[in-house]
Amino acid sequence: MAEKTRSSSHEMILALVETAFLIALAYILNMFKLFRMPNGGSVHPAAMLPLVLIGLRHGPKWGFLGCTVYGILDFMLDGGFAINIWSILLDYVVAYGVLGVAGFYKGKSWGIWAAIPTAVFARFCCLFISGMTIWVDYTSMTFAEAAVYSAGYNAGYLAAEMGLMFVLAFALRVVLPKYINPKK
Repeated sequence: MAEKTRSSSHEMILALVETAFLIALAYILNMFKLFRMPNGGSVHPAAMLPLVLIGLRHGPKWGFLGCTVYGILDFMLDGGFAINIWSILLDYVVAYGVLGVAGFYKGKSWGIWAAIPTAVFARFCCLFISGMTIWVDYTSMTFAEAAVYSAGYNAGYLAAEMGLMFVLAFALRVVLPKYINPKK
């Protein structure tokens, strides 16, 4: 019994340390903005990849928790912009938190390749809804115009970020195969 407790404590500490490290790595990568969109959003050198790895390494529970913590930190430390509480939640807390969906691919040898587009699409959905509601509420756009604008705007920079994530994951699978494609 003591051995099992020690093993689960060790796994929890490992998950906590790795999650903290990957959050810090994502934040560092987030500092390097390759392109900044005029109304929010930026392309970074695969800054979301460490967040996707949290879920892939430790499952959806740790993925959702770690990514949500990152979203809160990003809003607080990176000078996040929000119009109201809903934009804080949808643009930061939930939009990053949903990247934890990558955790459902934990242990799959192909998990990284499915986790990246799934996580980016989940984040896109949050940003799309946020953008659509903001543009309808604060401009003279119709609902349909705001939907088209929000979809195009958010898809543009998220597609670029997703492409960078695939390139980096492809490169890292050679150097860190057990980390990119965990079989546990």
